[in-house]
Amino acid sequence: MKILLLLLGLAVASQGYIVSDVETYYESMCPDSKAFITTSLQDAYDSVPELFHPRMVPFGKATAERAENGTIVMSCQHGPQECDGNMQQACLIATNPDYNVHLPMIICIMGRFRTYIWEYWEACGEIHNVPIAPIKECVESGRGAELFLNLGQLQAKAAPKLDYVPWLNVNLTHTPAQQEAAEDDLTRYLCSLQVSGTCPSGCLSLDPPLSNCETRITP
Repeated sequence: MKILLLLLGLAVASQGYIVSDVETYYESMCPDSKAFITTSLQDAYDSVPELFHPRMVPFGKATAERAENGTIVMSCQHGPQECDGNMQQACLIATNPDYNVHLPMIICIMGRFRTYIWEYWEACGEIHNVPIAPIKECVESGRGAELFLNLGQLQAKAAPKLDYVPWLNVNLTHTPAQQEAAEDDLTRYLCSLQVSGTCPSGCLSLDPPLSNCETRITP
């Protein structure tokens, strides 16, 4: 794994940019999750998509476990409807693994008041050309519950100290300072990581400007 990461790092360096893996652990009905995804994350995806690879994990402060009879029992911070919304988004990601497909859908859905209503999914699907039938089938078949259980296990390993959402890991690490900077302005945070003179155009309009982004390399 370390060798692979090193090779990826060399590939990134050859393009002139430092590209980060950004993991977002969130809940479908959490106001703070909604705020981050529809502002800071959306702005970064629109402005500097070349600087990060997003990974979305719709679990947060939930629980999920398999009962003795094989069923999956789950509980979510904002009630059973949030569990529905989390499973829907888990199925969206599973059926559309390309983040350039599922992230715009997540941003659209998270901009709605009730993220679990299928009519909203249909509307966002029309906007982003994403079929909703496979997502519904995933949820209704029970696969969504299995995916939700798996997300809980993933989160327990990657973010074991999670006590609020959205919780952000950048390149598999989490610090309070990193969380604050990335949650407040992900674009600025990603731009601040760039080597002086190698910022993409999306970093050049920041106010106040970053000293390392006064000039840029054109790929």
